[in-house]
Order: sequence, then C-alpha cells, then structure tokens
Amino acid sequence: MISLALVASAGAMLLGYGFKGSLAVYLPGGMDGEPYPNENLLSVFMFNDFAPYIAWYGVAMAAIGVAWYSLREHRLPIWHGIVAAVFAIVPIAFLVATGLPGFPGVVDPFWMIIFGIGLAVRLRRAASQPAAYPAQQVVTTAL
Repeated sequence: MISLALVASAGAMLLGYGFKGSLAVYLPGGMDGEPYPNENLLSVFMFNDFAPYIAWYGVAMAAIGVAWYSLREHRLPIWHGIVAAVFAIVPIAFLVATGLPGFPGVVDPFWMIIFGIGLAVRLRRAASQPAAYPAQQVVTTAL
C-alpha cells in the first residue's frame, strides 16, 4: 500500500505541477503569441489552485500505511508509527474541520523528510551490523 500510495501521489503531482507550467504558455505575455481568452483560463486556474496540494493525499495514505506497519505489525520503530499517524490524522482532521482539502500539501512534505532521514539512519545502522543467521536444525527421522 505504501509504495502504491507514493506512486499515485507522484503521478498526481506531475499533473498538478504541469498545470502550473501551462500558465507560462497561456497567460498574457507567455510563450504563446496570443493571450488565451480569460474564459478558457478559468479551468486552468481551478486546476492550478488545489491540484498540487491535493496530490499529497497519496503521501498521507502512505503515512497511514507506515503507521499500521509500525504500530500494528511492529516492523518499524514505534516512533515511525507515531509520527506517521500524526501526519496522517492532522490533514484529515483539518479537512473535516474546515472543508479545505489541500492541507496535506502543507504538512506531509515534512513527514517525508522526517521519515526519509529516520529510515536512512535505520538502514545504515542495520547494514553496519553483521547479519544474524538462524542456527541450522538437524532433522532426523526414525525408520
């Protein structure tokens, strides 16, 4: 779930930030010779307003997955799960409280930085330790 949520978020960000780039072409004085009519720019402005922020909902869903993976399945340190749960619950609570859907784009980049650094340190520490292999078990059968 975590990797799929991050891939979905990356794809949505490509679209969202692509709309920002389209304004360089269609606004008056842009790369296109003639200005685009204002009536036609309305849809570009609508997409441009919240699309780059709403695209971060995939990251919020990945935070939910990390919280589950850490707190429920104990595959990551507990602090990863607590921090991920905070960064997953806060945008949803903000949406319910205010009705503004773009808050994940404000807070979840910080979760990605915290989680990325924490995961890199954890993996570096794990790579420096020798691997522990289970003892070989001898299986005998009686005839």
